Amino acid sequence: MNATDANHDQAENWSGTEGDHWVQNAQRHDDMLVPFADQIAAVAQLRNGERVLDIGCGCGLTTVRSGGAVGATGAVLGVDLSPQMLEVATARAETADVGEWTRFRAADAQTDDLGTDQWDVVLSRFGVMFFDDPVAAYTNIASAVRPGGRLVFCCWQPLDNNDWMLVPGLAVAQHVELPQRAFGDAPGPFSMGDPDRVRTILGAAGFDQVNVDPFLCSVLLAGGGSIDDTITYMTTSGLGRALLENAPEREAAAAIEAVRQTLAPLHDGDGIRLGAAAWMITAVLPPTQPAELILP
Repeated sequence: MNATDANHDQAENWSGTEGDHWVQNAQRHDDMLVPFADQIAAVAQLRNGERVLDIGCGCGLTTVRSGGAVGATGAVLGVDLSPQMLEVATARAETADVGEWTRFRAADAQTDDLGTDQWDVVLSRFGVMFFDDPVAAYTNIASAVRPGGRLVFCCWQPLDNNDWMLVPGLAVAQHVELPQRAFGDAPGPFSMGDPDRVRTILGAAGFDQVNVDPFLCSVLLAGGGSIDDTITYMTTSGLGRALLENAPEREAAAAIEAVRQTLAPLHDGDGIRLGAAAWMITAVLPPTQPAELILP
């Protein structure tokens, strides 16, 4: 695959309608996914002065937090395929007074130059499941990590473990066929759901000490709000559009109503809380081995 062809569909999607959706719902996404951002911070234990690369940084929550953790003696770079999300992220860094050392760049982590032996830590909150060629992508990422540096990211466990998508998905499936491609090894939210596949990919890319630990929590679906807010969020998301745009009008309306009837009894006043299951992945790039001393 040529570098210019890699992740073409993802770049088009995230720089277009899906990126727009995330910008319009930036706070909702943060409110929904904050347990994972908190867990990444707890696992990464960033230190003052470290250099951090955030892959698929989106609107910059984890990047800005990292900037606060490493301080002015450190450096943080967030990369993403979505220029419009990076505009939000840059504004957030300025508001948080970390903008001098927390920067953002539109880049494809699979093919673009991320530096060489430069970063102490690479982070990602659900930003590393969309590569056309995961081994090539993680190899490229590994080349940017200094020897002994560490990788910390979270990705979704399989769909069956994630009620936040499974519950509304089963309601939709009564009326509209679900796209199987979204739930397998192809680029998508659940492509890194198999721990053995994760270990194989990271090992092939040069990482060592790969740990895949479960992280279970509940999430506030769509970041909370009324049932109407939640339905609007879901139907305008990338997956929602993929499910409904090409469905006959009657079936699409029936699917939306089925989701409403399923979720409405679960509303607790703040929103709808459903179970979520992720993997917290950590790995280390092996230190460079010193050259063998040859005595005369």
